[in-house]
Amino acid sequence: MKTIGFLVLAAVLMSACGTVSTADATKQWMDQSNFTNAHATLVGDATAALRALNSPTASAPERHTVCEVLYTDTSAAISALPTPDQQATNLLDSSYTHFGVGAHTCFIATTTALIQRATHDIYAGLGDLSFAKIRLGVVTGG
Repeated sequence: MKTIGFLVLAAVLMSACGTVSTADATKQWMDQSNFTNAHATLVGDATAALRALNSPTASAPERHTVCEVLYTDTSAAISALPTPDQQATNLLDSSYTHFGVGAHTCFIATTTALIQRATHDIYAGLGDLSFAKIRLGVVTGG
């Protein structure tokens, strides 16, 4: 009987040794993925793309440049997924998908309809990114 009790106690202690809370794991993920800087970069990229899409004086090369930058930075951000929190991962995945589609459409936008579609996707990406940032704050207690 003592042996069984000892084994149960040992199992409980061993399982506790490797436990990391979701909050701590998410904080580590945010640090390792450099999320704060990636977030700021994507917001800046999206803002620049929207400005170029909606400016009557923006040239095609200017629009191509800002849209390609948004696409490249989005691709880098995707490589940091998944997060330790599934809801945050889903929101970031949706955001990055919208940014990617919006950046591609922005790059090829030669009509009002394509400009509107790119604008819609980029705004949707910004919305999901905002919700993801809120979710990460909730998870980490920040």
